[in-house]
Amino acid sequence: MGANKIRIAKDKADLVKSLTLSDNNTGPFQTYADVIAFAASLGNKRKKRLPLGEVSKREPGAIDVDIFVSRGYDMAIKLIAIAETKNPHILSHLDEKLESERLLIFEEYANGGLEILREE
Repeated sequence: MGANKIRIAKDKADLVKSLTLSDNNTGPFQTYADVIAFAASLGNKRKKRLPLGEVSKREPGAIDVDIFVSRGYDMAIKLIAIAETKNPHILSHLDEKLESERLLIFEEYANGGLEILREE
């Protein structure tokens, strides 16, 4: 999955930080990638997909896809994409355009999931 990154909406950056375990915070997740993967799953389950709008440039900034792969979330990215598009070609690792589409779908469902978490 190359040098692509999963972006986080600027208006959700503080929420992502608050859900992450750190020196001064007792959030339920160990990493930003864990938060985003959970949020994408929640957004997908509740059919809430939101465009990112302005993207966070500071912490948490965009997260390298390799982090998601190393934590086993690459399958979630693929499953959400195929469920959304109903197109098995979306899984192609040879087509950069399809990979970008997969990541965009994942980002938008994560953004929707974060919106749900913020409201609840």
